[in-house]
Amino acid sequence: MEFNLHEKAKENIIVVAHRGASGGNIPCNTMTAYEIALKQGADMIEVDVSCSKDGKLFLFHPGMEIEHLNRDISLPDMNYEDIMKIKYVNYDRTPTQFSIAGFDDFLEQ
Repeated sequence: MEFNLHEKAKENIIVVAHRGASGGNIPCNTMTAYEIALKQGADMIEVDVSCSKDGKLFLFHPGMEIEHLNRDISLPDMNYEDIMKIKYVNYDRTPTQFSIAGFDDFLEQ
């Protein structure tokens, strides 16, 4: 079966969740934000894919380390294993339990 997004959009409204459904204590670009977006009826999810120093893909908006992690670091300059240990902060800069998502984990989910 062939799917044509342009044709589908002519017939129906397509809901795209930009970096998931975030807010409160749920940061964007986390697995929980993606799950909530789908539960709320999103047809598609826009994700930001970045690459670690050792060549592994993870989901994070490039250049937003200070805003989302409250750390002056560059994730692409880090190894994947170290990136996976980092937790997001919420909009008030309060640490959360949410980790950066690996791209493979996202696809499996």
